[in-house]
Amino acid sequence: MKRFIGVVIIFVIFFTIVNSCSAISRKAVLGAETGKLSMPPTIEGPGIILPDSPFYFLDQLKQNTRLFLAFTPEAKTKVYNNIAGERMAEFRFMLVKQNEDGLRVALAGLSQSYKNAVEQLASAKFSGKDVRDLAKEINDSIKLKQEVMDELIIKAEGETKKQLQAALEGVTEAKIKSEEYLSEEDLANEIKYDVNREVNLQMQETSNTAQSLKEALLDLQEQRKQASENELKNREKVLVEEINKQNETIQKEEQKALELDKKNQSEVSKLEEAAIKEIQDLVEKAQQAAVKYQSLRANQ
Repeated sequence: MKRFIGVVIIFVIFFTIVNSCSAISRKAVLGAETGKLSMPPTIEGPGIILPDSPFYFLDQLKQNTRLFLAFTPEAKTKVYNNIAGERMAEFRFMLVKQNEDGLRVALAGLSQSYKNAVEQLASAKFSGKDVRDLAKEINDSIKLKQEVMDELIIKAEGETKKQLQAALEGVTEAKIKSEEYLSEEDLANEIKYDVNREVNLQMQETSNTAQSLKEALLDLQEQRKQASENELKNREKVLVEEINKQNETIQKEEQKALELDKKNQSEVSKLEEAAIKEIQDLVEKAQQAAVKYQSLRANQ
């Protein structure tokens, strides 16, 4: 057993040294751009070995070692959060290399890491630990990834777009689950953030604000139903409040649209009346000219 622990410690030290030595050379790559897609620098660095390497399994072995040495659910939550950051940085490298297989591996690892982090968060909560601060840390980390992925999805095409959408769905699901462990105030703020994000995404597809709000409201109502089924009372309470607010906002937007439509119709009517009057004046002048012309002809 002592020999095994010694081997594990040597293994961890080795990878820590290698990771530190390679960090400097990676910084230059983090600002790179590929094709139509460009991704801002990440705050985390990638793993020692990238997903397109045949030795990528060694990086996964290092990951398992870190988890083995994390003895509590809280510690494992943080490890999974760090791993998610590494997968995001690896995705960036694969984006630069335009390596579809590498992109798939990195994105799948990103989504799964956050799901695992939330599972460990739930375990910590079940054991009686106060995980509110840790849950906020996970939420903040996920938001950074969502913002980047939202921007990329707008520009992405084909298989890359599909992979991004699938990963983002998993990441968003993990965020929603982790929100249950937040303080009541943070929970309310996060739900508002989620709603605003959903509205902004919908606005990219349509210029109709009311319609975008309605789409977001449908999602909120589904979340409320799930919260009720899972007896997530805090979440259900905040969702009900947010749904009521969104309903009021939708009514205001629809009223504004109705008033604008009436205003436009009124302006159109005025233009039509002016055009009709102008035509009538022209006809009247033409008739007068015709009478004058006939009178001149008669006098000749």
